[in-house]
Amino acid sequence: MKKVSVIGAGIVGLATALYLQESGRRVTLIDRLPPGEGTSYGNAGIISTGSVHPESKPGIWKDIPAMTLRRMAPVRARSFYVLKNLPWFLRFLRNATEQTAERTSIAISALSKPSLKYYAPLLEKAGAEQLIHQRGTLYVYETAKQFSKARQDCAYRDRRGVDY
Repeated sequence: MKKVSVIGAGIVGLATALYLQESGRRVTLIDRLPPGEGTSYGNAGIISTGSVHPESKPGIWKDIPAMTLRRMAPVRARSFYVLKNLPWFLRFLRNATEQTAERTSIAISALSKPSLKYYAPLLEKAGAEQLIHQRGTLYVYETAKQFSKARQDCAYRDRRGVDY
């Protein structure tokens, strides 16, 4: 019997581990937190097949100062880590091109679109189908400026055939 280790006990790690077990492998699941307590917990139970836009996209560099200065910022840079993470950050910015962003969007879509098809049998085996509700996605913006800025993400969704 082949042995496999899966890093991360979120929804992706758990689903991967279950499918590997079903294929006859002996699986060790590794996470410093209890199952579902990391990133999956932060996603509030949302399984999004429509998030097909890359984070490193053209023009992102203009948003970074505002992102890091807000109190509830999505990005925090501790001074200790700035120099240590500089090579990663420079690669992130270097990849913020139209061509790389489009390739990334295609890859994200290829991974996320079929996810519910693979998730459904696991829910059925657990008797938990009633826990999933597919109600579509609605994006709401507070200002016209936010809406205008979101059009780039909408263009990625349109090109990938995402219904929103």
